[in-house]
Amino acid sequence: MHRLLCQVLEIGSFVGFLSKQLFLSYV
Repeated sequence: MHRLLCQVLEIGSFVGFLSKQLFLSYV
């Protein structure tokens, strides 16, 4: 359970990073 939560947080931060990069490249 704890491992799954860590994985979700990892994926969430990765997605946040990607969306930030896309946003910066569009602006």
